[in-house]
Amino acid sequence: MEWLAERKERARGEALWRDLSAARSQIEEMGYTDFDELLTAIRNQPEGWTAEEWAGVHDSAQQMLDDLSAPVRLEMTGPGGTLVTEFVPLTGESRQSGSLGGWEEEYSRYFDGPFTAERPTGPTAAPADLLEAVPCLAETLASPNRDLPALRDHSWRCGEPLGHKAWLSDWFDEWTADDAEILAGTWTDPEWDAIVLKGIAEFSFRWPPKVARTIHLRHPDAVNALGAAHDADPRFSRKRDAHRDRWVETALTIGLHELYRHRVEWPNPEAMLCPICGRAFAPETLSPWSRWIDRLGPLRYCHSCLVRALNGRPDAVTPEYVRAAVSGLAAALEFVPTTNIRQVDIGAIGDERRRDVVMANLMCLPTPDACAEGLGIEGGRGKWLHILQASGVVGDTWRPARGTLCVARDGHACRSLGERSIDDWLSANDIAHECEPSWPEHSELNPAKLKRADWLLPGNVFVEYAGMLGDAEYQAKLDKKIELAQQEGITLLVLTPDDLIDLGGVFSAWCP
Repeated sequence: MEWLAERKERARGEALWRDLSAARSQIEEMGYTDFDELLTAIRNQPEGWTAEEWAGVHDSAQQMLDDLSAPVRLEMTGPGGTLVTEFVPLTGESRQSGSLGGWEEEYSRYFDGPFTAERPTGPTAAPADLLEAVPCLAETLASPNRDLPALRDHSWRCGEPLGHKAWLSDWFDEWTADDAEILAGTWTDPEWDAIVLKGIAEFSFRWPPKVARTIHLRHPDAVNALGAAHDADPRFSRKRDAHRDRWVETALTIGLHELYRHRVEWPNPEAMLCPICGRAFAPETLSPWSRWIDRLGPLRYCHSCLVRALNGRPDAVTPEYVRAAVSGLAAALEFVPTTNIRQVDIGAIGDERRRDVVMANLMCLPTPDACAEGLGIEGGRGKWLHILQASGVVGDTWRPARGTLCVARDGHACRSLGERSIDDWLSANDIAHECEPSWPEHSELNPAKLKRADWLLPGNVFVEYAGMLGDAEYQAKLDKKIELAQQEGITLLVLTPDDLIDLGGVFSAWCP
């Protein structure tokens, strides 16, 4: 029966090889040096090995997977209590429990303060002009609010030790002096420096994640330069793409923070009054890592209002409220809101008054489910479109397999609500625009002359609205258009949903 035991071990080896290969990036990041040798031993075991010899190698592999699957438990005890963190290296999952108290000695400020203001409590006092501009705001502020988190100091002081900054990234301990030297030698472009300085001026201690996102969106050359610097480092010669991506992300956050804390100073946080609810709050308690928080602009709004704007009202609302909230937001934005409207960067609105109005309208907007329930609309495909129609924001439209077919005010047919918003803006500002102009013929990129742009503006400028960049097929088609424009010497302006918030800035060259 030895042949059966050998066969079982071979099957076990194949399963282990698949599991280890799938977890390669996590295993490499944990620093296992014999990983490739172990994979080779499993896949290329010589004929004649006994079941016991196979089992020995397989047990080593299984032990590696077990080690990575076991939760790592960390306890931090301070004057305010104990915080327990459990982290699973293989999956990246983590959870925290225990009382959110402070750390010992120099770390106690993280949990215990002192803070520049107490947690916002008591009744709100929204400005009268804002209540008039956003009629739903009073009811929204009076509605139940989500529990506020325990106070924690998230600020990144310019000159202090970096001890508690380990909270920013589990890569912190791996960001070495060698990494810092590579970043300093690569980060030399004046445009990149200007982005960081602008982020510091607008966002104070919250600048790193905002700057990182801006660099990713607007300066792929910086991302590529950091990636090339990573690949040139002999320490990373055997690392994979996942390691490079994470190293670059760490360089753009932890690395830049360390670099600029030696180059410039930024102000320590001071207590502020929220312009929406009127209550005092401590800006240092606003986590810079909350999802989408940097899209809501510079330090200005309290945590309570930020949470409302990011999540929307989940409670039951009347049909009248839904229609007022949806139409009010559309009027404040000056374009048709889509289902992902909470992901739009309203921080791009330079005028603080208009940004406050948009922010207040986002707070009032119920979740799509709450909107549908309030209006008696069934769920499923096209739900948000039906909500917009019921609220009088759009008229007759049709939802095909992809996009939304609709008609702009000037009669131009549009294939999405974003396209309609842009077309309406161009018409409202008397900017001549030809819809769906043909791209020139090209033997490889446009042999049948079927490709069309979204608009042609004066000066022979082609415009494309890229509303589905997360779709690989869509991105591939856009890349071909970009390449075609480059080869034919055509000026191409590519807009994304983020640009809808500031079309005046995008089209400033054509404004009368």
